[in-house]
Formats: sequence, C-alpha cells, structure tokens
Amino acid sequence: MTTTAPALSALAPTRTPLSAARLLGIGAAQPELTITATELGAPFGRTAEWIRARTGIHAVRRVAPMTEIAHLAAQAASTALERAGLEREAALAALRPLQHRTIDVAGSPPTGPIARGDATTVAAHLRAVGPELEPLYRALGRATLPIVPPASAAAVRELL
Repeated sequence: MTTTAPALSALAPTRTPLSAARLLGIGAAQPELTITATELGAPFGRTAEWIRARTGIHAVRRVAPMTEIAHLAAQAASTALERAGLEREAALAALRPLQHRTIDVAGSPPTGPIARGDATTVAAHLRAVGPELEPLYRALGRATLPIVPPASAAAVRELL
C-alpha cells in the first residue's frame, strides 16, 4: 500500500494562532568523527574517568575538516521533512538552497575566532571555559592552526 505525501505547499505557513502549531517531524544528524574521553584527556595526562567526572563528557563528535555544518543541518532537515510526510524528492527540493550554499563554500577555510585571528574572542573563550577545560580548548585550538590562514594563526598562536 502506498500513501501520497503532501505537496511542498502543504507545509507553507498559514495564519493560525500559535496554539495551532504542531510538530510534524523531527530529524537529527551527527558528525562521524568521535573523540573519546580517553583521547581528550591523554594530552594532559588525564584519564577518561577524570574527564567524565569533571565534565560529564564520555565522547564528543567533531566535524571533520572540509565538512560543513550546513551539510549536517540538511541531513537532519531532510529526515524531519520526510517524517512529516513529504516525499524524499519534495524534501530535497525544499532544502536545495541550503545544499547549493554548502557547495558554494566547499573548500573554504574554517570560520570562527581562530580562523579570523580574533585574539580578543579567543582570550574571552579561555576565561569562560575555566581552568579545568582551558588545556582542552588550547589543544583543540592548536590543532586548528594548520588549517587557518597563516596570519590568523599567528595572531592567536601565543594564546594557545
């Protein structure tokens, strides 16, 4: 038995009271790269148990270099739209502008304060994460330096 999914126009906003809002579908996506608590703690001579006890972190997911967050968002959104009843092709058509933007920026360097060479923001982040997580922030920041513009790396290297 086949069912007919609603057309894309069926999801268009209507002028109804907020109380009429409803959740039609949900979706999620995670980066494939997993970093365990053991891997997080090793550079600092800390055990996985030490990391878990102080942060609650068992593992973290990290977007691989050259992977756009927009790609993960498109995966999650596509799943949500399909679960809401849209056929796959209609869901993909709704997401096409996001997909095009992902392609447009593919190969671009990463973004963020380290990539911008924004030492003020990096310093603020270091203060915000506190003394227990500061070494981790610094280690991840140093790992980012080779893939950002050299001038940006130079502007924040001493902080990391």
